[in-house]
Order: sequence, then C-alpha cells, then structure tokens
Amino acid sequence: MQASSLTFLFLVALTGVTTTLGTPIPFTFQVNSTSDHLHAVAARNNVGSFYWQGDTKYSFIVFNHQYWPDDKVDAFYAFAVRSDHLDAAMIYFCSPRDSHTLTTVWYETYETPLNVEDGEGGLLDWQLTPVLNPPINPADFALARLQSNDTHTRGISMSGNDLTLRTDGTGRLTLQGATYTIYSEHIVNCDMCWPPVLDSPALYPKPLWPTQDGWWEFHVL
Repeated sequence: MQASSLTFLFLVALTGVTTTLGTPIPFTFQVNSTSDHLHAVAARNNVGSFYWQGDTKYSFIVFNHQYWPDDKVDAFYAFAVRSDHLDAAMIYFCSPRDSHTLTTVWYETYETPLNVEDGEGGLLDWQLTPVLNPPINPADFALARLQSNDTHTRGISMSGNDLTLRTDGTGRLTLQGATYTIYSEHIVNCDMCWPPVLDSPALYPKPLWPTQDGWWEFHVL
C-alpha cells in the first residue's frame, strides 16, 4: 500500500471514561432524535444511548467537536459500546451550525463499514461549557470481549517506539506512559479529505495534518 502519509485515530476504551486523554470535554452536548439505523437517540451532558435498528442498545459518550467546512456542519464524535459488550462503534452526529437539528449521522462498527444516513431532525444542541465529569456508568463502556474482525485492515502491520499493529488486526499502544491493547476497526482512504478545523484545540495540542495528497486513516479501539 502506497500513501504519502498516515494519520492514526486512536480510541481507547476505558472502564471509567470521564475525560478525553486527561482533558475535560470542552463542550456540553444533548440530542433527541433518530435515523434509519439509530433509533431513539438521546443524550444529555454528552452521555446517552440509542437502539440499533430498534433492537440492540448502545451506550455512547460524545467526546469531540469539529466543524466540517465542506459540509458546513458541526460534527460531534461519539464512542459507543453495545449492551452485550461485544461490539463498539464510532458515531458522528452532524448539524448545520445554529440549526439545532440532527441532519446527518455517520457511523462505523465492527460489523458495518463507514456509512452515512440522514437524521430525522429532532433536537441537537451544544454549548461551549466544559463537562468535567460526565454522569456515566463505567460498566456500560467496558469491552468484556472484543476481537478484531475487520477484513479491510488484515494483512497490514506497522511498528514503532510506541505503536505495534500486527497483521491479525491486534497490537499495542503506549500513550502518556500507559500501555493499551488495540484492535483495528476500519481503514479509510482520505485522499480527498480536507484538514479539519479544530474547534477543540485542547484535544490536539500539535495537529500534524498532510497539506496535500490526503492520507490513510486507521481507526482502532
């Protein structure tokens, strides 16, 4: 695989998630809406739940906010865990600035590649008010048993001082002195992606985004 550069998105599943990389979440988020696959989406103070196709419950925490200039939407990044703890998902809730409605939902799970669908309106609201300790149940976010099963990332390996990813999709990451087991979830070709506008710079103290030719994203848990 040839690429001009690589960018990695690391999502670390902890048993007690109250902050992102030790930084308070710098905004307050709430939503009450639905989409084709995500039913009864509801959250207050950045924590909530939805039902996948009306059946299976996922708990989620919204931890990041970016403005996507090409789509002209505010995007809110959520990490979700299925109620049986055997699946995890990344959800991107999107709303045109100042519209206060959920218009688009991007999502990816271990069983579903990156996809997008329309939101059915409803409330989406946020304020630049820090959330220091979201009211979560740590058990909701514990991944009791998870194995990488994404065939798109199988066969790819990389290694460095703080990162190892094996061809079976598993690896290790050392971050701020702690070592985590990681599982590759998806790979996204961002040849045509734009550098994001970082509305939450505290989460990315020194972003290094390629200025041309795009990049490959490896999404791992």
